[in-house]
Amino acid sequence: MVCRSWWQQLVGRHAYPLKWMGVVMIPTSVGVHTFGMRIPMTGVWLSASFVSLGSIALRPNKVYLAPEGSVGILETSGDALATIREGAQLSIRVAR
Repeated sequence: MVCRSWWQQLVGRHAYPLKWMGVVMIPTSVGVHTFGMRIPMTGVWLSASFVSLGSIALRPNKVYLAPEGSVGILETSGDALATIREGAQLSIRVAR
């Protein structure tokens, strides 16, 4: 899922039910926040060519600035993306 609207970008992964285990992409070159986070999450910063710029454990009530060259971040609940290393080429398929 790509968070296209302002509201979806603000809420991110939390716009979807807790039982949903999918990944959302938030297009941003600035950063993300975790204020109001209800569940542990992991994020992976992406370049324009979908290369990982590094994964990060997202903690509650923090602001994370995007690394240089980032066009967005993938977010999912838990640590499902934690093993994606910096420099990994990802294949992105949009579900909706």
